[in-house]
Amino acid sequence: MRSTAATRLYRYEMLESNMAQVSRAGVVWRLLVVIIPALAVALAFVWLQSTTEKLEQRLATLRREHELREKQVGNLRIELETYKSGRYIVSAVRRFDLELRPPYPGQVRRVSMHRSSGDGESGDEVGLLARR
Repeated sequence: MRSTAATRLYRYEMLESNMAQVSRAGVVWRLLVVIIPALAVALAFVWLQSTTEKLEQRLATLRREHELREKQVGNLRIELETYKSGRYIVSAVRRFDLELRPPYPGQVRRVSMHRSSGDGESGDEVGLLARR
């Protein structure tokens, strides 16, 4: 029979290492170089995640407030148009018993004139009311 050592494609060798030659300070230093940056990255990640959560919550709150303010502005514009309408004014005169009545014919006249600006250009037409 053949020898098993002759047919093997690998062989065992003894590798000796002398750990006494490697200083403990070097090992500690190498561990610190790896561990401290890893801890710093982990802490930075956690801090960034918590900051992101806080900012997302604040943004959601601000968006809700903005939507509420937009609705309020829309409602106020509708209310303003209601108060500007002639029907509201007439009903308010009746409600508050102001005893207002339309002017007599010829009591109020509308005078149209053009307002000119200081640079010589013609401006808007202005309507004036004049009492007699």
